[in-house]
Amino acid sequence: MSPDMTAILLTGDAARNKVQTMPGGGFATVRIELPRNWDKLMEQLGYQPLEGFYL
Repeated sequence: MSPDMTAILLTGDAARNKVQTMPGGGFATVRIELPRNWDKLMEQLGYQPLEGFYL
């Protein structure tokens, strides 16, 4: 990891059973859990709710 060169990819869907392998090595999978009031926290900063990012 280095400044301005660290790739962070956030993905997830607890209802899916697929895995994707990305070439390049040196990556780890870490589960993160957002606070229940995440949308409210982000709204205060001018961001749209998470549902606006669903594909």
